[in-house]
Amino acid sequence: ALAKVARALGDAGVSIDLNGFALIGPGAEVGGDAAGIRSFSASAPLVVQGGRITGWPSYGLYANGPAQVTDLVVTDCGNAGLALLGGPFPGSGAASVQLSQVTRCVVTNTREFGIQAIKGLVRDCVVTQIRPRSGFSIAIGISA
Repeated sequence: ALAKVARALGDAGVSIDLNGFALIGPGAEVGGDAAGIRSFSASAPLVVQGGRITGWPSYGLYANGPAQVTDLVVTDCGNAGLALLGGPFPGSGAASVQLSQVTRCVVTNTREFGIQAIKGLVRDCVVTQIRPRSGFSIAIGISA
């Protein structure tokens, strides 16, 4: 039941304060595309802060649109810890575009990417123990 709730939380225009709690998945080894938090909206913002995301087969957090992610610990995910694929954060105005942001996060023990922030800013983060998928020779800590 928690997996269904965790995946549903990532709908468009949502702010989530985990308040120190964890979203715990079934384990990275399970396979499949389950993510701790997933947002498919390309335009509505996702804000997530203050907790732990661990043990998801695909992503710890996946945002197709703009996102602000702060003070998270993400561990043991099967693909990437944090994947932010979106652009400008709404309300930032055309003159001063504010990109998706990842701040004060720790990502460890994932495959392929620790933090992937396309059109984003990553600061004050730590990424360790990123391992390539079987048959591949590349693993990337931070891609922004």
